[in-house]
Amino acid sequence: MVGKTEFHAGEWCLPRVGLIVTNLETDSRAVVHFYNKRGTAEQRIKEGKQAVKMTRLSCHGFRCDEVRLGLSALAYNLGNLWRRLALPERIENWSLTSLQQRLVKTGGGSRRERIAPWKMA
Repeated sequence: MVGKTEFHAGEWCLPRVGLIVTNLETDSRAVVHFYNKRGTAEQRIKEGKQAVKMTRLSCHGFRCDEVRLGLSALAYNLGNLWRRLALPERIENWSLTSLQQRLVKTGGGSRRERIAPWKMA
């Protein structure tokens, strides 16, 4: 069992305390590092399920589902590439779901900006 205490900037001075129960026989820092990486991987899987519908494999044949999963993975990777290379720093940490909802579906701005961008001050 490994105890973990985290202090986050901008929060009250109360730390976040947690326990990791594991059967890994390594150094406690290595255990925390391993589980932090695992949490990051789970977040990426969740993001892929929500943003590009990676788990929507409803075709009757294996090949169709294989192609659909491949296209979902390609869309996810292109979204990550776009997020890392093309976005301004203030929004580069948004999830793909947020980018999809706020930028792609709404056209990148309010209705007024899309109708008459030359009238905006």
